[in-house]
Amino acid sequence: MNKDLNFEYIEDFADYIVERVETDEELFATVVCKFEEAKEIIKYFMLFGDVDFENIQIESSDERGYDDEFCIELWYNDGIINFSCSPLMVNDEYENPCGDETYLFDNCSAALIPLCEEITDLYFVSIEDEFDECDCDEGCNECNCCECDCDEGCNECNCCECKPYVVNVKVDLDKDKAEDFIRKFRNDFYKEVDVFKSLLDF
Repeated sequence: MNKDLNFEYIEDFADYIVERVETDEELFATVVCKFEEAKEIIKYFMLFGDVDFENIQIESSDERGYDDEFCIELWYNDGIINFSCSPLMVNDEYENPCGDETYLFDNCSAALIPLCEEITDLYFVSIEDEFDECDCDEGCNECNCCECDCDEGCNECNCCECKPYVVNVKVDLDKDKAEDFIRKFRNDFYKEVDVFKSLLDF
């Protein structure tokens, strides 16, 4: 069975695949995608506490010279999502990426389709939201790399899509205490992400 799947954000796809794996413990799912998508999926799965990263082999083309697809494998066992990621092209030939369900991103090579379409449920995945083109480390909310003609800058006026998060605080905290709490939470979160990034050599 072949089917098209469209998602607004890559996080929406990640939520979808988590639900598929968690609701069917017999399911072995594979995701075929390029480096940027694989990196974002891995980063999203890092937010979950019940994920076992079995084997992660991923480097950018600048670091390794590899510009082909990666294969993410997902399965559920004893309350834990097992997650692995490795290059799909080995010695100039594609490995078999097929699972019970295979999710092929639309920027991947069409040469992969015949490998799976007759022996697995094949889904063609399209993500509407493109990755932003900001080259800095902080993202456009921090560096104002997008163009803004107003005096305050886009972080203040929200004139572009680079909008900061808005948090509504419903507990008994004044504004200063709430901002301190949010700042501490954000810093702690970034520290944890940095640890994972160092482990995975991002």
